[in-house]
Amino acid sequence: MNTAVRAAAASVLLFGCVRNPATGKLQLDIVSESQEVEMGKQAAQEVQQTMGTYKDPKVEAYVNNLGQSLAKQTTRPNLPWQFHVVEDASVNAFALPGGPVFVTRGILGTLNSEA
Repeated sequence: MNTAVRAAAASVLLFGCVRNPATGKLQLDIVSESQEVEMGKQAAQEVQQTMGTYKDPKVEAYVNNLGQSLAKQTTRPNLPWQFHVVEDASVNAFALPGGPVFVTRGILGTLNSEA
């Protein structure tokens, strides 16, 4: 491998590393935050089209309000966090890159409190 290629590779590794605020460790960051947010928006649309959204404004508002209060406590409170309930009977929840978070209708029936 020639010197120029090695220097370029070293630059990518050196300048692409950022400190993870949650772990304090250095990690290679190859996607910018804006790219991460855009990827999440696109994936969220696919999830909503595939799974369908739960159509109860009170439940949606409750989940969103609770989620927003939790998001403020994260190491990335400035992400455009969005919380959705999807029409699925399974007990599950998942997050996508850049802020979209989904909980299933099924998990809501198992919860006794916000704690």
